[in-house]
Amino acid sequence: MPLIILLLILFPLIPFGDLLLSYVISKKLGAGFFSIILPILTIAALIFYSIGTGINLFKLFLPRLFLGILLGWSTFWGAANLWKSSLTMHIIEIIVADIILLVIIFIYIFTDIKNKVVKVSGGTIIKRTMVLLFFAMIISLIQGFYVIQFQAKPILENSDAVKNIDKVLSDSGAKRQGSSDKYTGRLNFFIFKCDNFQSMKLYWFNYRQIYIWSVLFFQFIISILIGVVLQSLWEDRPITEPL
Repeated sequence: MPLIILLLILFPLIPFGDLLLSYVISKKLGAGFFSIILPILTIAALIFYSIGTGINLFKLFLPRLFLGILLGWSTFWGAANLWKSSLTMHIIEIIVADIILLVIIFIYIFTDIKNKVVKVSGGTIIKRTMVLLFFAMIISLIQGFYVIQFQAKPILENSDAVKNIDKVLSDSGAKRQGSSDKYTGRLNFFIFKCDNFQSMKLYWFNYRQIYIWSVLFFQFIISILIGVVLQSLWEDRPITEPL
């Protein structure tokens, strides 16, 4: 059980852990532990624990919420125009949009819990809403990270949004030519500057991770909203209930 708790604590670092290790400590440490090894270890540990004890720990991942957010991402990953619009957004626009959508989602979930739970104080409902929203954001960021890994290159190159994403990643921050120019500017994060397109080679695997920050940070909150709304329309049970 302590191992499972440790793995679950590390789980939110899946989208950023490898990159942080490569910058802070060593590039060789950013070798896919968080993005590849950690998910496999966590799933394996949950399976063995469930078999051994009969307790279904997969409920910790809030499967109904997980599938709802995945449905939200599924409306995005094949739409080239949505990728293009995300690429051209300024960081201020992303922050404002995320805050507005976050407030809308918070109000919906708060109201949903309030209507379903009786004899509970408003403070308790707010705490439950914040915890649920926190888990939703982690789930959406993780899903978005993997969507970018598998879909960014084919979608952006086939739609001619970026002619050669590998060249953009290897030349991030320098001058670009052609149609890729307006999509690869810098995102100004107040304290530091970060290229919108970044990548990192995994030393233990023949693979290069892709990070497109404007896509990840803009679309992850929209995916939560889409998932919540669609599931509330299609299901007879709210997204806050278990399977």
